[in-house]
Amino acid sequence: MIEKLYIIGNGFDIYHGIASRYVDFGLYLKNKHYDLYNTVDEYFVVDDCFWNEFEERLSWFDTDRVEDLASDFLVSYGADDWSDANHHAPQFEVEQVVDNLSVKLRAAFAEWIRQLHIPAKVDVENDLVHLDKNAIYLSFNYTDTLEKIYGVSPDNIFHIHGYAKDTDEEIILGHAWEPEADDMHSIHNSEDTDVRIAESREIIDSYFSKTFKPSADIIQFQSAFFNNLRTVKEVFVMGHSLGQVDHIYFSEIISKTINNMTKWKVSYHGDLGDKPEILEGLGVESTLMEFLDMSQF
Repeated sequence: MIEKLYIIGNGFDIYHGIASRYVDFGLYLKNKHYDLYNTVDEYFVVDDCFWNEFEERLSWFDTDRVEDLASDFLVSYGADDWSDANHHAPQFEVEQVVDNLSVKLRAAFAEWIRQLHIPAKVDVENDLVHLDKNAIYLSFNYTDTLEKIYGVSPDNIFHIHGYAKDTDEEIILGHAWEPEADDMHSIHNSEDTDVRIAESREIIDSYFSKTFKPSADIIQFQSAFFNNLRTVKEVFVMGHSLGQVDHIYFSEIISKTINNMTKWKVSYHGDLGDKPEILEGLGVESTLMEFLDMSQF
């Protein structure tokens, strides 16, 4: 029977000195893939909060700017310098942007994840926390920190969004926003719309599905893991922000565990913020919550 579940977030790796913040990825992107970094800067509002909210901000794609790009490459059919390439020029330019900000950005992220340095146990001896090696671990991290530093068996760890050491495994990254029909640019297409603009709008709309985190599908595919949580009496959340993009996972866990008995111990860093309200909104009774600094675990 599974009685203890650890939910591990990026704050756990950061606590152990791993440069795994999204802002670190931003610096990596700027140094290693400058053109791609510039594309991000051009089609998103890269303010002081952007990298802290990176996954959520992927849904803030500046679609109007991309449509303007398509219009810039819209050559009149009667132009003196017309060529057959102009049939597809707007679509090509839009597709380049969408491909850069979905496929290539995710590939660069996976590349960055796989080069992160994980310290040896001896190097973080003074910062170790207590972990039950016999518990089950749901890790939102891609790294092998639990295995390398704490000796937790890989059989006890479920890397829900991919595992960096498995180079054949997809690294999952994305937002949780599902656009309504009224949000789609292709809704503005009509029989009078230039076919090049109509196709460009469809490519723009495809960005959101390409960058969407398929959490519901993951839960369904991994139903055996979640169904095995019915006997869990203690949940330890270490280094997870409880961000909205992952609420669906927490809701699933809460629905599967013994709601009126399962105790939740949750780490926080600096300011407790709205974590109590988030958990209560997801279905955890306030009397079952305890909040600790990571060093207190």
